[in-house]
Amino acid sequence: MKKLFTLLCMALVSAVGFAQDAYDPSAHKAFVSGTDNMCTANWGGEETGDAMVYDANEGVWKALLFAKDTNPIEFKIVYDGGWYGKGDANYKFQVEEASDVLITFDPQTMIATYSGAKVIEFGFTLDDVQYIVAAGSAGLLNGLDWKIDETEAAANKMTVEEKGYYTLELKGIPAGTYEFKFVANGSWSAAQWGAIEGDESLENGVAKNATADNGKNFKITLEKGAVYDITLTLDIMDFSKPQVTAEWKAAGDAPVEPDVYSLAGTMNEWNAGDKSTEMKEISDKVYAITLPLKAGTYEFKVVLNHDWSVNYGGAAMGQESDNAILILQMDADVTFTLDLSGEAPVLSTKVSSGSGVESIAASKKNTAIYNIAGQRVEKTTRGLYIVNGKKVVK
Repeated sequence: MKKLFTLLCMALVSAVGFAQDAYDPSAHKAFVSGTDNMCTANWGGEETGDAMVYDANEGVWKALLFAKDTNPIEFKIVYDGGWYGKGDANYKFQVEEASDVLITFDPQTMIATYSGAKVIEFGFTLDDVQYIVAAGSAGLLNGLDWKIDETEAAANKMTVEEKGYYTLELKGIPAGTYEFKFVANGSWSAAQWGAIEGDESLENGVAKNATADNGKNFKITLEKGAVYDITLTLDIMDFSKPQVTAEWKAAGDAPVEPDVYSLAGTMNEWNAGDKSTEMKEISDKVYAITLPLKAGTYEFKVVLNHDWSVNYGGAAMGQESDNAILILQMDADVTFTLDLSGEAPVLSTKVSSGSGVESIAASKKNTAIYNIAGQRVEKTTRGLYIVNGKKVVK
C-alpha cells in the first residue's frame, strides 16, 4: 500500500510538472498599458506598451515600473492582443511618493496585481472634488463632444446646489438618443460617474444608481416632435451611493424628421457625420446604399442619425466581431443593406460587380482603436475612443 501511495504521489508530481511545462511563454506576449505617470507610453498597445517578463517559478508575468507622482495611476494588461482589466474597468491605485511598482499578471486567471512599498489604494473623496462637468454627446451638451477640461467644457460645468449635489440645465435639445457621464476635476482618472452595466437608460425624472468604477454611459432618448429643456442631477452626498437623475420637458414643437441611417467605417475614416454614406429607404424599414470600393478589408457599422448612440455592426451581420467585416479580393460595387422590418436587425452586403469576390471574416475581437473623429490611432491618451465598435473612455 505504501509503495502504491508513493507511485501515486510521483504520478501527481509528474502531472503537475507536465501542466506547468505545457505553458510556453514564448508563444505569448504581455504588456502593461496605462497612464504615463507610470507607463512609458500613455495607453500604448503592443507596439509601445511596457513589456512583461514571464517568471516560470511563480507562473506569472512581471514588470517593474516606476510611478512618477502621487496622481491616480490606471492600467490594463495587453495579453496576446486582448485588453484585461478589473472587469471592464481599469486597475487603479496611487503611491504615497514616487517609487517602484511591481505589476504581475496570471495568464491562467487573467488577473493582474500591483504592489510596492509606497502603493496605496485609490482614495478619492468628496473633499477632493474641485468641479464636475457633464461629458457626452455634442447634441446634448452644448455642442461639446466629450470635453472635460474646465475651460473647454465651461458650458457643461455643473452648479453646486450644496456640497455633493450638482445640477446642469440644458435648453432647446432636439429629439434623439444621447449618452453622457460626469467627470471630476477635468481628469478621467480623478473620478467619473457612469451607469451600472445593463442599466444605462434613464427614465424622465427617475433617480438611478450610478457607479464611480468606470461605468457605462448613461443614455436618454427624447421623442420626436419637440425640443426639450433638461436638468441633469448628480447626487454624491452619500459618496458610496451616487445617484443620477435626468428630468426633461417639452419646450417647443419641432418637425418630425425621418431617421437617417448611414455607414461609418474604414471606407470613410469612421466619420459618423458623413452625409455621402446616407442610406435610402428602399422599402418599409429597409435601407440600402451602393458604394464603389477598392480591394481590401473593411470594418464598418451603420449609425442612426449620424451619432454612435445607436449602431448596427457584426451582430447584425451574424458575425462574432463588434464591427461588421467585409473582405474584397478585387475592386467592386458593394450594396450595403440594413433590414429593420423583422424582430432583429439584419445587416448584409452584396457585390454587384462581376469582378469582385466577396468574403466575410468573423473575427472574435477587433483591437483597432479609433478616435471620436473616426481616425485610426496607434494608442490612446485620455478621452473618448472607439474600440471594438464601442465607445471607450480613458
